[in-house]
Amino acid sequence: MKKSWIAMLASFSCLLITTVVFYAAKDQYGDPFYSFLDDQKGSFLEKNMIIWTLLLLSLSAIGLFVSLIIIIMNANGNNSFNKIANYAHLLVGVVIFIDLIMILIVGIGLKSSDKEVILFLTFISLFSLAVVGTTAWVAKDEFTEV
Repeated sequence: MKKSWIAMLASFSCLLITTVVFYAAKDQYGDPFYSFLDDQKGSFLEKNMIIWTLLLLSLSAIGLFVSLIIIIMNANGNNSFNKIANYAHLLVGVVIFIDLIMILIVGIGLKSSDKEVILFLTFISLFSLAVVGTTAWVAKDEFTEV
C-alpha cells in the first residue's frame, strides 16, 4: 500500500470534515453560517455561492469513498484499480480546483461582519488546494511506476 493513497484519504477527510462543520455550525444568533451565503446579491457567482460549497461537499465525499476503497484493496494485495481510481481522482481534482477558483473569486468580494464565514471559506480553500496537490502527487506516483 502506498503512502500517497493514505495522504489522499487524509486530505479528502480534512476537506469533508471542514465542509460538514461549515454546514453544521451556527453563529451567535442561532443561524447557520451558510445562510449568509443565501443573502448574497450581485453576479451569478455570488448568488450561487451555496452551489460551489455543496459541490465541494459532494466531491470530497466521493473522493474519500474512492480513496478508502483503494486503500482497502491495496491492503489485500489488489492494486489493479489504482490507475482507474487515479483517473477518477484527477477528474475530481480538476473540478475541485475550478470550484476553489469560484470560491476564491466570490470570497474576495465578501464584505461580511461574520469573520467566521470568511475563516471557514479560507480553510475550505486551503484543504481544497491540499486535495489538488495530493491528487497530483498520487498521479505522479501511479503513472511513473515502473
